[in-house]
Amino acid sequence: RDNMTTRQHPRTNQAPPPPPPGGIANLPLSLFSFVMAATSLRGAPPPAALAGLSAPARFCLCVGLVQLGFFFYKEVVPRAFARAPSLRARGKPLDSFSTADWLCISLNKGLTWVMVYHTLSYLLVAERVVWDLTHISLTNTLGALLALFVVYDFFYSLLHRALHVRGIYGYIHKHHHRQVVPTRGSLDAINVHPVEYLLGEYNHLLSIFLVSNLVCPVHVLTCLAFLVLGGTAAALNHTRLGVRLRLPFAAKWPIFDVRAHDTHHCIPNSNYGQYTMLWDWVMGTYKAYEEASKAS
Repeated sequence: RDNMTTRQHPRTNQAPPPPPPGGIANLPLSLFSFVMAATSLRGAPPPAALAGLSAPARFCLCVGLVQLGFFFYKEVVPRAFARAPSLRARGKPLDSFSTADWLCISLNKGLTWVMVYHTLSYLLVAERVVWDLTHISLTNTLGALLALFVVYDFFYSLLHRALHVRGIYGYIHKHHHRQVVPTRGSLDAINVHPVEYLLGEYNHLLSIFLVSNLVCPVHVLTCLAFLVLGGTAAALNHTRLGVRLRLPFAAKWPIFDVRAHDTHHCIPNSNYGQYTMLWDWVMGTYKAYEEASKAS
Protein backbone atom coordinates (compact mmCIF):
# COMPACT_ATOMS: atom_id res chain seq x y z
CA ARG A 1 0.00 0.00 0.00
CA ASP A 2 2.88 2.37 0.76
CA ASN A 3 4.10 1.89 -2.82
CA MET A 4 0.78 2.82 -4.41
CA THR A 5 1.05 5.95 -6.50
CA THR A 6 -2.69 6.49 -6.81
CA ARG A 7 -4.21 8.61 -4.11
CA GLN A 8 -7.00 6.61 -2.41
CA HIS A 9 -10.38 7.86 -1.40
CA PRO A 10 -10.42 8.15 2.48
CA ARG A 11 -13.68 6.19 2.92
CA THR A 12 -13.89 3.68 0.09
CA ASN A 13 -10.18 2.85 0.01
CA GLN A 14 -10.35 3.35 -3.81
CA ALA A 15 -8.96 5.94 -6.16
CA PRO A 16 -11.40 8.84 -6.60
CA PRO A 17 -13.26 8.95 -9.92
CA PRO A 18 -12.03 11.43 -12.52
CA PRO A 19 -13.94 14.74 -12.64
CA PRO A 20 -16.92 14.59 -14.98
CA PRO A 21 -16.62 16.31 -18.36
CA GLY A 22 -17.58 19.94 -18.11
CA GLY A 23 -16.58 20.22 -14.47
CA ILE A 24 -15.40 23.38 -12.78
CA ALA A 25 -11.86 22.90 -14.08
CA ASN A 26 -13.12 22.87 -17.66
CA LEU A 27 -15.60 25.72 -17.28
CA PRO A 28 -13.49 28.49 -18.87
CA LEU A 29 -12.68 26.29 -21.87
CA SER A 30 -16.32 25.21 -22.17
CA LEU A 31 -17.53 28.82 -22.12
CA PHE A 32 -14.95 29.82 -24.73
CA SER A 33 -15.99 26.93 -26.98
CA PHE A 34 -19.66 27.83 -26.58
CA VAL A 35 -19.08 31.48 -27.42
CA MET A 36 -16.92 30.66 -30.45
CA ALA A 37 -19.50 28.17 -31.71
CA ALA A 38 -22.37 30.58 -31.21
CA THR A 39 -20.63 33.54 -32.81
CA SER A 40 -19.45 31.53 -35.79
CA LEU A 41 -23.01 31.13 -37.07
CA ARG A 42 -23.41 32.95 -40.36
CA GLY A 43 -27.08 32.23 -40.85
CA ALA A 44 -28.12 32.36 -44.49
CA PRO A 45 -25.28 32.25 -47.04
CA PRO A 46 -24.49 35.22 -49.31
CA PRO A 47 -27.03 35.82 -52.09
CA ALA A 48 -26.61 33.19 -54.78
CA ALA A 49 -26.77 35.82 -57.53
CA LEU A 50 -23.77 37.58 -56.00
CA ALA A 51 -21.79 34.50 -54.99
CA GLY A 52 -22.33 32.95 -58.42
CA LEU A 53 -20.89 35.87 -60.37
CA SER A 54 -17.79 35.18 -62.40
CA ALA A 55 -14.62 37.03 -61.42
CA PRO A 56 -14.85 39.50 -64.36
CA ALA A 57 -18.52 40.23 -63.61
CA ARG A 58 -17.75 40.72 -59.92
CA PHE A 59 -14.91 43.08 -60.79
CA CYS A 60 -17.17 45.12 -63.09
CA LEU A 61 -19.72 45.35 -60.29
CA CYS A 62 -17.01 46.66 -57.94
CA VAL A 63 -15.88 49.24 -60.50
CA GLY A 64 -19.43 50.55 -60.78
CA LEU A 65 -19.87 50.71 -57.00
CA VAL A 66 -16.54 52.50 -56.53
CA GLN A 67 -17.33 55.08 -59.20
CA LEU A 68 -20.70 55.67 -57.58
CA GLY A 69 -18.90 56.12 -54.28
CA PHE A 70 -16.48 58.68 -55.71
CA PHE A 71 -19.43 60.64 -57.09
CA PHE A 72 -21.07 60.51 -53.65
CA TYR A 73 -17.93 61.76 -51.87
CA LYS A 74 -17.29 64.53 -54.40
CA GLU A 75 -20.79 65.85 -54.99
CA VAL A 76 -23.06 64.75 -52.15
CA VAL A 77 -20.88 64.86 -49.02
CA PRO A 78 -19.83 68.54 -49.29
CA ARG A 79 -23.42 69.61 -49.89
CA ALA A 80 -24.70 67.49 -46.99
CA PHE A 81 -22.35 69.29 -44.58
CA ALA A 82 -22.44 72.72 -46.23
CA ARG A 83 -23.74 74.36 -43.05
CA ALA A 84 -20.69 73.35 -41.03
CA PRO A 85 -18.44 76.23 -39.94
CA SER A 86 -15.69 77.10 -42.39
CA LEU A 87 -12.07 76.59 -41.34
CA ARG A 88 -9.65 79.38 -42.16
CA ALA A 89 -6.75 78.67 -44.45
CA ARG A 90 -3.44 78.39 -42.61
CA GLY A 91 -1.16 78.55 -45.59
CA LYS A 92 -1.35 78.75 -49.37
CA PRO A 93 -3.58 76.19 -51.12
CA LEU A 94 -2.38 74.13 -54.06
CA ASP A 95 -4.53 75.92 -56.62
CA SER A 96 -4.04 73.60 -59.59
CA PHE A 97 -3.09 69.98 -60.09
CA SER A 98 -0.01 68.97 -62.04
CA THR A 99 0.24 66.02 -64.40
CA ALA A 100 1.75 63.98 -61.55
CA ASP A 101 -1.25 64.82 -59.36
CA TRP A 102 -3.76 63.64 -61.94
CA LEU A 103 -1.70 60.52 -62.59
CA CYS A 104 -1.73 59.63 -58.88
CA ILE A 105 -5.47 60.30 -58.64
CA SER A 106 -6.21 58.09 -61.66
CA LEU A 107 -3.98 55.24 -60.46
CA ASN A 108 -5.49 55.38 -57.00
CA LYS A 109 -9.02 55.14 -58.35
CA GLY A 110 -7.95 51.98 -60.14
CA LEU A 111 -6.38 50.63 -56.94
CA THR A 112 -9.71 51.24 -55.20
CA TRP A 113 -11.45 49.04 -57.77
CA VAL A 114 -9.03 46.21 -57.00
CA MET A 115 -9.24 46.66 -53.22
CA VAL A 116 -13.05 46.60 -53.22
CA TYR A 117 -13.01 43.51 -55.46
CA HIS A 118 -10.69 41.70 -53.04
CA THR A 119 -12.77 42.83 -50.07
CA LEU A 120 -16.00 41.56 -51.61
CA SER A 121 -14.33 38.27 -52.51
CA TYR A 122 -13.23 37.86 -48.90
CA LEU A 123 -16.65 38.72 -47.50
CA LEU A 124 -18.26 36.02 -49.66
CA VAL A 125 -16.15 33.24 -48.10
CA ALA A 126 -15.29 34.50 -44.59
CA GLU A 127 -16.79 32.24 -41.94
CA ARG A 128 -17.31 35.02 -39.38
CA VAL A 129 -18.84 37.59 -41.72
CA VAL A 130 -22.61 37.43 -41.32
CA TRP A 131 -24.94 37.93 -44.31
CA ASP A 132 -28.26 36.90 -42.78
CA LEU A 133 -30.42 39.94 -41.92
CA THR A 134 -32.08 37.96 -39.14
CA HIS A 135 -28.69 37.61 -37.41
CA ILE A 136 -28.09 41.33 -36.98
CA SER A 137 -27.05 42.23 -33.42
CA LEU A 138 -25.45 45.09 -31.53
CA THR A 139 -22.24 43.06 -31.39
CA ASN A 140 -21.85 42.43 -35.12
CA THR A 141 -22.97 45.96 -36.08
CA LEU A 142 -22.23 48.82 -33.67
CA GLY A 143 -19.64 46.94 -31.61
CA ALA A 144 -17.87 45.61 -34.69
CA LEU A 145 -17.97 49.03 -36.39
CA LEU A 146 -16.25 50.71 -33.45
CA ALA A 147 -13.66 47.93 -33.36
CA LEU A 148 -13.00 48.30 -37.10
CA PHE A 149 -12.24 52.02 -36.81
CA VAL A 150 -10.04 51.52 -33.75
CA VAL A 151 -8.06 48.71 -35.39
CA TYR A 152 -7.78 50.58 -38.69
CA ASP A 153 -6.40 53.73 -37.10
CA PHE A 154 -3.96 51.75 -34.96
CA PHE A 155 -2.19 50.45 -38.05
CA TYR A 156 -2.76 53.61 -40.08
CA SER A 157 -1.23 55.83 -37.38
CA LEU A 158 1.89 53.66 -37.32
CA LEU A 159 2.09 53.64 -41.13
CA HIS A 160 1.50 57.38 -41.37
CA ARG A 161 4.15 58.09 -38.75
CA ALA A 162 6.63 55.85 -40.57
CA LEU A 163 5.97 57.74 -43.81
CA HIS A 164 7.15 60.90 -42.05
CA VAL A 165 10.57 59.40 -41.28
CA ARG A 166 13.12 61.62 -42.98
CA GLY A 167 14.63 58.92 -45.18
CA ILE A 168 11.19 57.85 -46.48
CA TYR A 169 9.17 61.06 -46.49
CA GLY A 170 10.61 62.59 -49.67
CA TYR A 171 9.94 59.47 -51.75
CA ILE A 172 6.31 58.81 -50.84
CA HIS A 173 4.36 61.03 -48.45
CA LYS A 174 5.79 64.40 -49.49
CA HIS A 175 3.57 64.35 -52.57
CA HIS A 176 0.44 64.55 -50.43
CA HIS A 177 1.82 67.37 -48.27
CA ARG A 178 2.28 69.62 -51.26
CA GLN A 179 -1.28 70.54 -50.40
CA VAL A 180 -0.98 72.57 -47.19
CA VAL A 181 -4.62 73.70 -47.20
CA PRO A 182 -6.88 70.85 -48.40
CA THR A 183 -9.92 72.19 -50.23
CA ARG A 184 -11.11 69.66 -52.83
CA GLY A 185 -12.40 66.92 -50.54
CA SER A 186 -12.09 63.47 -52.08
CA LEU A 187 -9.72 64.62 -54.83
CA ASP A 188 -7.22 65.96 -52.31
CA ALA A 189 -7.77 62.87 -50.17
CA ILE A 190 -6.72 60.44 -52.90
CA ASN A 191 -3.97 62.65 -54.31
CA VAL A 192 -1.27 60.60 -52.60
CA HIS A 193 1.58 58.38 -53.77
CA PRO A 194 0.14 55.06 -55.04
CA VAL A 195 2.28 53.05 -52.61
CA GLU A 196 0.84 54.97 -49.67
CA TYR A 197 -2.67 54.68 -51.08
CA LEU A 198 -2.34 50.93 -51.62
CA LEU A 199 -1.23 50.35 -48.02
CA GLY A 200 -3.95 52.61 -46.62
CA GLU A 201 -6.73 51.02 -48.65
CA TYR A 202 -5.79 47.42 -47.90
CA ASN A 203 -5.66 48.36 -44.24
CA HIS A 204 -9.48 48.30 -44.45
CA LEU A 205 -9.41 44.67 -45.54
CA LEU A 206 -6.84 43.84 -42.86
CA SER A 207 -9.06 45.44 -40.22
CA ILE A 208 -12.10 43.43 -41.34
CA PHE A 209 -10.05 40.23 -41.24
CA LEU A 210 -8.63 40.90 -37.76
CA VAL A 211 -11.86 42.09 -36.13
CA SER A 212 -14.00 39.31 -37.61
CA ASN A 213 -11.54 36.60 -36.57
CA LEU A 214 -10.17 37.91 -33.28
CA VAL A 215 -12.81 40.22 -31.80
CA CYS A 216 -16.37 39.38 -32.91
CA PRO A 217 -18.38 38.41 -35.99
CA VAL A 218 -18.98 41.29 -38.38
CA HIS A 219 -22.18 41.76 -40.36
CA VAL A 220 -21.70 42.48 -44.04
CA LEU A 221 -23.71 45.71 -43.63
CA THR A 222 -21.18 46.77 -41.01
CA CYS A 223 -18.38 46.25 -43.52
CA LEU A 224 -20.27 48.39 -46.03
CA ALA A 225 -20.82 51.11 -43.42
CA PHE A 226 -17.13 50.95 -42.48
CA LEU A 227 -16.02 51.59 -46.06
CA VAL A 228 -18.63 54.28 -46.81
CA LEU A 229 -18.18 56.16 -43.54
CA GLY A 230 -14.42 55.90 -43.90
CA GLY A 231 -14.55 57.39 -47.37
CA THR A 232 -16.84 60.14 -46.13
CA ALA A 233 -14.51 60.99 -43.26
CA ALA A 234 -11.45 61.01 -45.54
CA ALA A 235 -13.22 63.35 -47.97
CA LEU A 236 -14.33 65.70 -45.18
CA ASN A 237 -10.79 65.71 -43.78
CA HIS A 238 -9.67 67.43 -46.96
CA THR A 239 -12.27 70.21 -47.05
CA ARG A 240 -12.62 73.51 -45.20
CA LEU A 241 -15.75 72.19 -43.49
CA GLY A 242 -15.34 72.11 -39.70
CA VAL A 243 -17.36 68.92 -39.18
CA ARG A 244 -17.02 67.54 -35.67
CA LEU A 245 -18.59 64.48 -34.03
CA ARG A 246 -18.39 64.31 -30.26
CA LEU A 247 -20.31 62.96 -27.30
CA PRO A 248 -22.01 65.45 -24.93
CA PHE A 249 -20.20 64.06 -21.86
CA ALA A 250 -16.76 64.07 -23.55
CA ALA A 251 -16.77 67.23 -25.62
CA LYS A 252 -13.05 67.77 -25.07
CA TRP A 253 -12.20 64.58 -27.00
CA PRO A 254 -14.23 64.45 -30.24
CA ILE A 255 -14.75 61.11 -31.93
CA PHE A 256 -14.08 62.70 -35.32
CA ASP A 257 -12.96 66.22 -36.15
CA VAL A 258 -11.86 67.66 -39.49
CA ARG A 259 -9.79 70.16 -37.51
CA ALA A 260 -7.49 67.36 -36.37
CA HIS A 261 -6.40 66.35 -39.88
CA ASP A 262 -6.28 69.99 -40.97
CA THR A 263 -3.80 70.49 -38.13
CA HIS A 264 -1.69 67.64 -39.51
CA HIS A 265 -1.38 69.45 -42.84
CA CYS A 266 -0.28 72.54 -40.91
CA ILE A 267 2.00 70.75 -38.42
CA PRO A 268 3.01 67.47 -40.15
CA ASN A 269 4.55 65.75 -37.11
CA SER A 270 1.19 65.55 -35.34
CA ASN A 271 -2.24 63.91 -35.61
CA TYR A 272 -1.33 60.83 -37.64
CA GLY A 273 -4.74 59.16 -37.28
CA GLN A 274 -7.14 59.09 -40.19
CA TYR A 275 -10.53 58.82 -38.52
CA THR A 276 -9.92 59.32 -34.82
CA MET A 277 -7.18 60.77 -32.65
CA LEU A 278 -7.28 57.88 -30.14
CA TRP A 279 -3.84 56.53 -30.98
CA ASP A 280 -2.34 60.02 -31.22
CA TRP A 281 -3.41 60.63 -27.63
CA VAL A 282 -1.80 57.31 -26.72
CA MET A 283 1.42 58.08 -28.64
CA GLY A 284 1.56 61.70 -27.45
CA THR A 285 1.40 63.13 -30.99
CA TYR A 286 -1.99 64.84 -30.71
CA LYS A 287 -2.11 68.61 -31.19
CA ALA A 288 -5.29 70.61 -30.76
CA TYR A 289 -6.49 72.82 -33.59
CA GLU A 290 -6.29 75.93 -31.43
CA GLU A 291 -2.68 75.17 -30.51
CA ALA A 292 -1.76 74.82 -34.18
CA SER A 293 -3.59 78.05 -35.01
CA LYS A 294 -1.41 79.96 -32.55
CA ALA A 295 1.72 78.33 -34.01
CA SER A 296 0.74 79.33 -37.54
